[in-house]
Amino acid sequence: MSYARAAAPEFFNRPDQLIRAALASAAGCDLATFDLFDTLLVRRIADPDWIKDGVARYIAARAAQCGLDCPWQQALQSRAAAERRQRAANGRRHPDCEAVYPEFMAAALQEIFGARQPPNLLADVTDFELRLESALLAPRAAMVGLLRQLRARGLRIWAMTDIYLPSEHIRVLLERAGLLADLDGLVSSADSCRAKASGAAFEDLRARLQADPARWLHIGDNPFSDGQRPAALGIRALVLQDAGEAHRKRVFQSYAAAAVRRPFWRGRLWQQMAMPLERENRGESPLYQDGYNFFGPLATAFVRHVAEQARARGLRRIYFFSREGHMFLRIWESARPYWFPAGGAPDARYLCVSRLALAPAACARQGLIHANAPMALLPARNRDLRDVCRVFGLNPAPLDAVFRKHHLAPDTPLNPNYAGWTSAGWDNFDRLLQDVEFQDAVRRQTAERGRLLERYLEQEGFFEHPELAVVDIGWLGTIQRFLFDAIAHRPDCPRLHGFLLAATHGIPYPTGPRNDIDGFIFDRRRHNGAGGFIANALNIFEEACREPASGITGYAETGGRISPLRMTEDRPARREEAAQDAYYAPLQRGMLDFAARAAPALAITGHPADDLLPWLKHMLAMRMAFPAAAEVRRLRWRHHLDEYDGRHKPPLRVRLRLTGLWDLPPGVLQWTPGLRTVFFLWHALVWRGLIWLRKMLHHLRVRRAERAAGGLRE
Repeated sequence: MSYARAAAPEFFNRPDQLIRAALASAAGCDLATFDLFDTLLVRRIADPDWIKDGVARYIAARAAQCGLDCPWQQALQSRAAAERRQRAANGRRHPDCEAVYPEFMAAALQEIFGARQPPNLLADVTDFELRLESALLAPRAAMVGLLRQLRARGLRIWAMTDIYLPSEHIRVLLERAGLLADLDGLVSSADSCRAKASGAAFEDLRARLQADPARWLHIGDNPFSDGQRPAALGIRALVLQDAGEAHRKRVFQSYAAAAVRRPFWRGRLWQQMAMPLERENRGESPLYQDGYNFFGPLATAFVRHVAEQARARGLRRIYFFSREGHMFLRIWESARPYWFPAGGAPDARYLCVSRLALAPAACARQGLIHANAPMALLPARNRDLRDVCRVFGLNPAPLDAVFRKHHLAPDTPLNPNYAGWTSAGWDNFDRLLQDVEFQDAVRRQTAERGRLLERYLEQEGFFEHPELAVVDIGWLGTIQRFLFDAIAHRPDCPRLHGFLLAATHGIPYPTGPRNDIDGFIFDRRRHNGAGGFIANALNIFEEACREPASGITGYAETGGRISPLRMTEDRPARREEAAQDAYYAPLQRGMLDFAARAAPALAITGHPADDLLPWLKHMLAMRMAFPAAAEVRRLRWRHHLDEYDGRHKPPLRVRLRLTGLWDLPPGVLQWTPGLRTVFFLWHALVWRGLIWLRKMLHHLRVRRAERAAGGLRE
């Protein structure tokens, strides 16, 4: 056979340079071949072998189901050994020492499982590996655009790759990436053990297509396989050595090296693995970027923590509740296939509950107890006994006589922030709570609310398991407190394992053997520190995670079925809330997009949620303690509905005391830069002492370095 005169390959540092050269050559060509990985597709990780770690974890989980003790490192070694043996054998029979995935993986699984190998295991492992590969691949926008331009000019388009995956598997990846329809064909070295690296793959394709090398254009990224080899056969070879992509990989490798030494960088590495590539997040709003880069990592790591705790404690069912819990459930559903690929995930459900719906039900059996009554006075706009009755669903009119017996009236101030409050009035309220007549009346008024709640929980399967996980955003654990109070009398009352994004414990939570609660990013009982900065703007996190549907006000029975009652859409407060939901919609979309890319990353690294906490707390401190004025202007809630809130206007001194950094006008922050430091020092003195100043200086240095490196945006 004869070939055209060999020409030197052409090298380009930027995609736009290569694209111009390729389009200029298109008129003289009728065939274009593209390398696949790092040319048409890029991985979110620097080393493709990392995917093997995730697959090894899956194999180890399947082995455990079969009663085999096989750590994931052993599974990884078995795979590597089987692949080496096959490469050596194929090298003796074929031009290249290539491996074929179905063959060496089958050998590795036989070595690990032996006679205990379950049916279809190879197909299951293959499916999971392809799922991980797909999740970590992003089409290179510029190169895909070039491919389509060449196709529009009439060139035949083929993809060529040296990899252990055969063409049938590569087609799955291409279809998921949206590229399969743009190709006329595909060549993988695993099909025939003839690779680009030796030139055999080009010779085979030339013979197969009767292609003229002089009219053949090849585009790739490897100087030898995609440059020297095709050029030696007379094919015009264009090699992309993208400086930007090389820099991204070096950054990734530096984070990976640092993560080995310090947990702080494991969270940063994880976020780098989920970083948007090419043009994925381009054109999105700043709110979307906030959801992707800040709220998404916090929420996804929290759900990861819930998954780990459920597995460790043997919990078979999880209930996500409150409107914020709906976001966590959506993240769970996105992550579950990667975090429980071998099955065995707890059954996750959503429970329609709220403080307003549960507070009366909590009184149906035990009455209005001393531990719960003061919670009605926590909102600054709640003032008197009438507000207490409203929160707990009591009609004050039938209680007037017993109120008078204790020298109380519905408008008696019980909140010490208001004028007219006296210690004597509070003592009278305390005696009211001890009055049997009052408590009997409370039980009568709330009995139906308690019955409807129990029926609703029965309908939702709440009493089917002896132990349950219940998940909420925070802060005092009020919903879980009222929920347990309402069902504690039942013999089938499950043990509740409560998980909160943050537990502020402003009022101590009554934990016990049947009812416990923990905060993830912050829990005042165990640790303080940077996680406590979440308290600077709790409302932001509620709004960011809140389900767009209106809140639950109670329950009704229709045709033997219990249905939650929601706030009507025509209420002014609900219309304001709907406007807030619409404003935050891009932020929530960013959170979900991050979770979809970050969940596979954790399946590969295996990092527990606790390893992510140092980085997450760094981000929390930087955003909450040192926000830019633009961030406050953009993120601060416009309308926040607290269903407990009354209609009283707090005194000016109370409003000033409750004013925090995020309550100030953005202009004040913009023109008073030292104000953030003042608030931070106050926080440091109150929560942890000045020792945290040193750590915060570290956080600031890291943030400056991140900004210098371009941050998380493309």
